[in-house]
Amino acid sequence: MEKPEALRPSPRVDLYLELAGLISGLLLVIILWLHTFLVATVIIGAPVFDGVARFLERYYITHTAIGLGLLFGLVHVISVSRRIPTAYRARRAVWRVAGRMRHADTFV
Repeated sequence: MEKPEALRPSPRVDLYLELAGLISGLLLVIILWLHTFLVATVIIGAPVFDGVARFLERYYITHTAIGLGLLFGLVHVISVSRRIPTAYRARRAVWRVAGRMRHADTFV
């Protein structure tokens, strides 16, 4: 039995979801790097770190960045969650491959 037209996967939708995942992932990486560099200003000295914090708070950059980070994270999770295997056979295949890796992040 063939699926109705509305239930068939669309290459255009797949493309848009892949692009959304790619762009949101890149934006999340940029936010994490910026956060790392801004926190690293404490190495230069406490006054510099406090000055950076004051600047970010004065112009509400902190609040904006938190909101954007949450938005990008949500978009990223939604756009890439479709890759999670839902069928039993697909999950079993993933577990079988993970078991053969012999890596500390999968199985030891």
